[in-house]
Amino acid sequence: AGARDRAPSPPVELIEADATELPFADGDFDAAISTYGLTAIAEIDAALDEMVRVVRPGGRIVVADVHFVNWPAPVAVNRALTAALRPFNTWYTDRDFPALLAERGLRARSAPTYRPALSLTIAKR
Repeated sequence: AGARDRAPSPPVELIEADATELPFADGDFDAAISTYGLTAIAEIDAALDEMVRVVRPGGRIVVADVHFVNWPAPVAVNRALTAALRPFNTWYTDRDFPALLAERGLRARSAPTYRPALSLTIAKR
């Protein structure tokens, strides 16, 4: 309901699906974008494989994700807090998205960001 309320006009089709089993055909999209989602998925290999599968050859995959809490504190404090909280959550903050996408045959690169906790990865299939 929240997504429907924020959807642009004219209405877009919203589809709820499991990231590890997307209900789309191979190469259906020119691009796939994940924003702050992949660090929350345990089955990262399956989710990335699905992103790659649904993007056409030559298409783009973009991943923006955080790797430690981003509170108004020094970076070292935020990194220490994230490590201390790890046993109590399922936030997978240590993923190297450029390497994970390169393992799938994509040309992946990191783009600079203004926040130390945020990584932005752009890959071409």
